[in-house]
Amino acid sequence: MIRRTGGARAQGGFGLLELMIAVAIIGILAAIAYPSYQDQVERSRRTDATTALLALAQTQERIMATCGEYATASVTAATSCGDALGGGGGGIGLGQADAVSEEGFYNLAVAGDADSYTLTATAIGSQANDEDCATFTLTELGVKGAAVLEDSEDTDSSDCW
Repeated sequence: MIRRTGGARAQGGFGLLELMIAVAIIGILAAIAYPSYQDQVERSRRTDATTALLALAQTQERIMATCGEYATASVTAATSCGDALGGGGGGIGLGQADAVSEEGFYNLAVAGDADSYTLTATAIGSQANDEDCATFTLTELGVKGAAVLEDSEDTDSSDCW
């Protein structure tokens, strides 16, 4: 019987091929998961627009109850009934500190006259990549709308709101 001493030992760990297979699997999973993650982030940021528009609509209704007409100027102009009821002719604004939503993903605008208004939130920055709901609208009647930024095609607003 012959005994061998100091022969080849079994090596532990991963070989190069095994490591490359693991990296490939991780890459495939990341390629599938990342777009879904980005889509979910965009959808969650839409609440910034809806919250801002609903807050502006509430302010509009408060101005209507106080002044007898809706604000017709910019989002940032001062809220003075004297301006709206016969002063400067430009109407009053909504008195908000700036025309950007709280989280900074949407520009806000108001358009209309003393009897009606349309509030608009338009995606900016990284949220501008949201192809499904780039622009949100809300009217004095509570009609909610959403449009694709590129071709302004109407979409189902229930998907966005």
